[in-house]
Amino acid sequence: MRNFTFTFLFIFSVISFVNSQSIVTTSTQYRNAVLEVYTGITCQFCPDGDAISEQLRTDNPERVVSIDIHQGGYAVPTGSQPDYRTSFGDALAGQTGLSGYPAGSVNRHVFPGYSVTGVGRGDWGAEIPQVLQEQSCVNVGFTSTFDTTSRLLTVNVELYYTGNSNVATNYINVALVQNNVIGYQTAGGTNGTNTNTYNHMHILRHLLTGQWGDAVTTTTQGTLIQRTYTYTVPASYISIPCVISNCDITVFVTESHQEIITGVEDVAVNGSHDGSTSLYTADLLSPSVDFVEGTQSVNQAFPFTFTSTLAGTEDFTFTVTSDAPVDWTSTLNINSTPYSNPATVSLDNATDYIVSIDVVPGSTAALATYTLTVTSVNNPLAQPKTAEIYVISGITDLIVKGSGSWGDGNSYNFDQEYIDALTGTGNTSFAGTSAPIMVKGFNANALNGVNNLFMNIAWTFPSFTDEDATALINFMNNGGNVFVAGQDIGWDIMSGSGYGTTITSNLFTNYLHVGYSADGGTTNNLLTATTDYIFKTTPNSSVVDVYAGNMYPDQLTATGGSIPIFYYNNLTTKIAGLRFVNSTYKVVYLGAGLEMISNVAVRNQIIKTSHDWFYGLLTDAEMVFTNDNLNVYPNPSNDVIFIESPSKQHSVELIDITGKTILSSDSEGSLMKLDVAKVASGIYTVKVINEAGTSFKRIEIIK
Repeated sequence: MRNFTFTFLFIFSVISFVNSQSIVTTSTQYRNAVLEVYTGITCQFCPDGDAISEQLRTDNPERVVSIDIHQGGYAVPTGSQPDYRTSFGDALAGQTGLSGYPAGSVNRHVFPGYSVTGVGRGDWGAEIPQVLQEQSCVNVGFTSTFDTTSRLLTVNVELYYTGNSNVATNYINVALVQNNVIGYQTAGGTNGTNTNTYNHMHILRHLLTGQWGDAVTTTTQGTLIQRTYTYTVPASYISIPCVISNCDITVFVTESHQEIITGVEDVAVNGSHDGSTSLYTADLLSPSVDFVEGTQSVNQAFPFTFTSTLAGTEDFTFTVTSDAPVDWTSTLNINSTPYSNPATVSLDNATDYIVSIDVVPGSTAALATYTLTVTSVNNPLAQPKTAEIYVISGITDLIVKGSGSWGDGNSYNFDQEYIDALTGTGNTSFAGTSAPIMVKGFNANALNGVNNLFMNIAWTFPSFTDEDATALINFMNNGGNVFVAGQDIGWDIMSGSGYGTTITSNLFTNYLHVGYSADGGTTNNLLTATTDYIFKTTPNSSVVDVYAGNMYPDQLTATGGSIPIFYYNNLTTKIAGLRFVNSTYKVVYLGAGLEMISNVAVRNQIIKTSHDWFYGLLTDAEMVFTNDNLNVYPNPSNDVIFIESPSKQHSVELIDITGKTILSSDSEGSLMKLDVAKVASGIYTVKVINEAGTSFKRIEIIK
């Protein structure tokens, strides 16, 4: 029978001195991130979750605490497979709201834009930095010893409250986790080789303080709590040896059973941690609105509130960096006084200073990020304070990188394929961003000028978060057009084996109007156009593996009025692409990533055709921008163009890249002159309507 006892040393009153404190630091510290990962041995994407977790730990040394909880159907072993489950897993998972595996809970916090704490692995990297920027109201320290004869583990825990907790009762949680457990794991990706030699890390073995922790009922500033926990560690857990030298102790404090304030970890044998994370130097409160739709030559102020938490007067250096175009300007002001960038300023403790970044967009269209970084001059090792603001001006089209993680855990970047293709359309008002930033922009009502989204999902999981999907649905309901490309999107959302949710399924079926048929393979290696009016002149192209042996171009079905535009290998049973149009929005969807289309000219043409169709430059009855009987010259032109048509009665429109008619005229002769002297440089379309129908010609105006 296991020996499971608590020994408590309570200090329930607010203490004005801390001379009895022996482990924990009393200086104010930043919060640490506690990442609880829900995983399983037969979960094919869980190795990628492990890789992401380890990378986050590497990127944030001693600031990310990991606990891997084997739970759910993927954790159930068959045959000789190992069983890493505990009695705690189901209840822990139950409070997360997770919808797929692996899922992770960062400090059991519901982040803005989410309704649950359990999120996909693609979201952890965005959530953890938010936690690491915040002050902890409590410091957590501990020491641990292990008696090799009795296998008695003793953990002494100290808490020191540097501020008041948000709630009256907190809970101490002490976890025993085991590393370097070699055992079975289903391979990563959707088609790999399973292994019996996978190195499992951070496996939850036991919670010394029970399911939800040990209550602390005095949680006000200056309080010191000291408690001791003992636990007899078994030689094995369900036939898996517990090698104590491979074990860690994790101690974290929660508000109720949800919000984790902070946590620390160290080895189980003679481990110790004094609660130091990084010295907390100041509060930096972001503006209430941090994403705006700017206007050329109009100033937009972003006021931050900065408050030093260091005693006396401290020198701080303020630095503003940006990816804005050179014709955009920004200024740094502190309490309305302009400063050079960077600026070092002496500031008093506990005094609020208004630090403003003022941005004036130029004529160049852009979505710009401005980052404010503040460092303490006398504490150079302390974590800097950082915050970002976003300004969009003149942008009509967005390339959006998916929010998920790469399917095989490797790192890829296919942004340039989209940039090159959109550049080829003549569009000069597009920008690139990520799905989380896109969601932020929509939530701030800052993307009103965006007409089209080009979703570069590639091969990432989850393909769409609920927040991504909700933003897209709202965008489409308001007349926005969407291009989507990527492999395994249908499999992820609709197969039942991925991250599909009610919201993402609704997006896929009822808005993108795509059905999922099968998870394709390497035999889907040729993209061929159908007889669709819009895309029928697209040449064939090979579809190739760009993911190191992971090639899964989805086979699709038409649904809800969508039209096949591409097949694989010219087989009508293997739909590779669809388009959809109603009175509100248009969609182009590819079951393979744009990057998988090997012929650069073909993928550029697909984007150009989609772009022009979105802007109304192509209609279902009007296919191409060429007509042997229509002559437009000179091309390029700088002052005048002539339109020669076989019909003596026709109307002419000059349309810009956004679909706006710049000039229009009617003629009763076969030759017409159009004055373009006052038209700006760019790519334009000449649209001619006569009794034979509608014809188009592309023309360039150069000044």
